[in-house]
Amino acid sequence: MRNRAALFSSAIVLSAVGVFAFAAPANAVDTPVSVEVEGGNLSISNPTGAVVVTGFTATDADVPFTITLGTIVVDDARGSALGWTVAASAVDFDSTNGTSISLAGAAYTLPTVTVTGDVTVVQANLADVSTGGTVATGTASGVNTATLTPSIAAVAPAGTLAGTYTTVVVHSVV
Repeated sequence: MRNRAALFSSAIVLSAVGVFAFAAPANAVDTPVSVEVEGGNLSISNPTGAVVVTGFTATDADVPFTITLGTIVVDDARGSALGWTVAASAVDFDSTNGTSISLAGAAYTLPTVTVTGDVTVVQANLADVSTGGTVATGTASGVNTATLTPSIAAVAPAGTLAGTYTTVVVHSVV
């Protein structure tokens, strides 16, 4: 009986001490704390070096050809939900022999897009790359990367002179 009374007394004392130990202080102040998370940049990169198309000969017939542009990478390190848009355009092929190959009506296709991070990409093909336009739109939340693998289908018209023809395909991201 004596042990029970001692245990009961100890429990009452500990309970009282516990109430006082966790009671709010008479004076308290809040200290605001903020954490600043900095974002990075939105960028786009393309393969280094020129894309070279070979394998056809000057002829008296139209010659369709496809240009695989390599890997275009959109890197969104801003850490935001702003999203992004990729546009593409190209000008006619010019040659040192004074002739050109028109890109009017040349189709720009974006068959595959691979992503990392939280981003949903809607891709769009262009019926005429010479007029330019939006080829991909990313709806994002946080840091993300999208890898685009576009190509252009063009036609060298009948009577195109032999030579090296060059153009520039411009990709931009906003």
